Amino acid sequence: MLDCDRMTLARALVAHLLCVPVLTWAQTTGAAPPGPTALESQIKHEQFVNARACLGKTATSIREYQAREICDAAHMRDCVDLADGKNATGEGKTSEQQAICPSSDPDVLEKQYHAAVEDAASRGFADAQICYIQGEFRLTSPAEIDKYRRTSKKYIEEGLQRGDWRVVYLLATPMDSAAHGLGAMSSLDFIGRPFTVYRATQLLMLGADDKYRKELAARTEFPSRFLSKAQADKARLSARNLYRAHFINSPVLHNDLDVCP
Repeated sequence: MLDCDRMTLARALVAHLLCVPVLTWAQTTGAAPPGPTALESQIKHEQFVNARACLGKTATSIREYQAREICDAAHMRDCVDLADGKNATGEGKTSEQQAICPSSDPDVLEKQYHAAVEDAASRGFADAQICYIQGEFRLTSPAEIDKYRRTSKKYIEEGLQRGDWRVVYLLATPMDSAAHGLGAMSSLDFIGRPFTVYRATQLLMLGADDKYRKELAARTEFPSRFLSKAQADKARLSARNLYRAHFINSPVLHNDLDVCP
């Protein structure tokens, strides 16, 4: 009996010791320890932020890199400046930015960013989803194009439902914007269409202050030229319905948005 008692006591002691770390965490934090999924998601989001910094803040931003490819001869000097690592103010990449970037090769940065933004967006991070829609990366196969189109439409719908002005701003991308010739967003056939631009701009107007509303109103003049009265009426009605359903409690707009800083 004595040996059995000792074994029982030993088992109880081992069980107690195994439980102590969990109990200690719960007692000190008031919650269970973070699971591996949450921690992994946070790491993926940080990777997206870093990849975005490399792409957007360095001299070899993919937007600038791709812009060189469509520059005409009259703007060749600007293209050369971009290639030499200067931004609009003539400043180059900082040492801090260099420290987080794995390469200065725009192709490497683009692929890194594409993978990181896609991963973070799929984990539900709204900022990554907006950047994914904006699509500052190239699609190299029909399968990639199809996936981007399907996923972007899903994120757009979710963004509208949560009253996210950034999605509306992307939908209001002007018909003559250079964005239609750069990156993945050019594969969304509804972006830049007169009805899409007009409706999205009308929606922005509903959420804007007086000064910004006047500026937006001026932008509706060009797309409205391509719409019949019935189409314009339909677009305005749709904008009002969207505003009442999802945006009435969204922040007031005062100026253009930097949707993916």
